[in-house]
This record gives sequence, structure tokens and C-alpha cells, in this order.
Amino acid sequence: MIYFNNQKACVIYLKQKNTAYIAVDGFVDSISVRKLMIKILELSLKTNVKYLLVDTLKLEIIRDDDIKWILQEIYPGFKLAPLKRIAYVKPENVFGVNSVKKLIPQNTLKEFKEFLSIEEAEKWIFKSANSKALV
Repeated sequence: MIYFNNQKACVIYLKQKNTAYIAVDGFVDSISVRKLMIKILELSLKTNVKYLLVDTLKLEIIRDDDIKWILQEIYPGFKLAPLKRIAYVKPENVFGVNSVKKLIPQNTLKEFKEFLSIEEAEKWIFKSANSKALV
């Protein structure tokens, strides 16, 4: 199910995998960043998403003001969400890499892992999702 979509970002909910797939392309303006993050948090809380698969390969940069807003306004809500694992694809752009690094929380019970391709990230997330479903 497509949960959010605009020219720069998309959120797809994979119900059977209990996973949200997020793709970001290029420079995402502040309004779009905020809409995207609110939708991801809303989806995580509403559907009990356990896994996030984030494709930031084509991300160019996130403004520092937007990063600060995400850390202050959105991340506290993620503490209430049942998220367990977040896989993300390393951006090609050095500014994108720096933006993503600033968004990775230092003290969290959630497992973050960086990948060079979406295929590697999917394997890790879906292996985790499938193994949890069998328990």
C-alpha cells in the first residue's frame, strides 16, 4: 500500500512483512521532509511497523534545521513505536552521507545497519521479518 508519495519521497507499507519502505530522491525541501517524517511516524504507530527499509542512495542533503526538527519532534515518537530494525542504503552523495549520519541516534534499542544496495538491505530486513514470523 502506498502510504505517502510526492516528487521526492515515497512510503510504501508492506503489511505481510510488517515493513515500511521509504525512498528519497535528491534534495528534499523542508515541507516535504516534515510531511514525510510525520507520515512515517504515523504509519509506525498506527500499524505497528517493526522494520524500516530506507533507500537514501539518491539523497543529496537534508538541511540542518530539518535534521534538528526530526531529532527533536519525530524521534521521541519513534521511541513509542515497536520498530526493531532500520536498514538504510548509504547515499552516493557525501552531503547525503553526512545528513544520514546526523540522523542515526546514538542511544537506542533499535538496530540500525547501513548497506551499499537496496538488495542487501532487503535481505537483512526480510530475513529478520521472516524469522520473527516463524517464532
